[in-house]
Amino acid sequence: QPLAAVPPGTGAVAALAAAVVYVQIVFGALLTHAGRLDLHLAGALAVFALVPVVTARLRPSGDAVAAPVARALLVLLGVQAVLGVGAYLARVWPPEGAGAQALALALPVTHRLVGGLILACAVILAVRLWAAPAAARQRAALEQPA
Repeated sequence: QPLAAVPPGTGAVAALAAAVVYVQIVFGALLTHAGRLDLHLAGALAVFALVPVVTARLRPSGDAVAAPVARALLVLLGVQAVLGVGAYLARVWPPEGAGAQALALALPVTHRLVGGLILACAVILAVRLWAAPAAARQRAALEQPA
């Protein structure tokens, strides 16, 4: 019932966000295998523009599933940005010294893993919003004081 407080259209925005995250992962593969940095950066901008909108709409909802997943998604986005910069720098200026090869491998691998977690969170939010019956959301909205 806390999903009743979510602004209308949030389900569509969440579904779009999940799709954009998926496309961004494809762009990441194109960066790795074809060197298309431009697509990956454009996709990152789209993800960082759209996903925070979804999380901002869901974090205050109080929903037992959507609110914590939205918070986790926001944290993962921050971690992903740091990992992305680190992975790029490790590719352009390979680190030297003890553990350099491990670091150069760990950064892009972790970047990919966090990307998968971001996709999972985005899909969970989209499914959560679309699975809640519209009638239950309307009924809950009528029960809440204005």
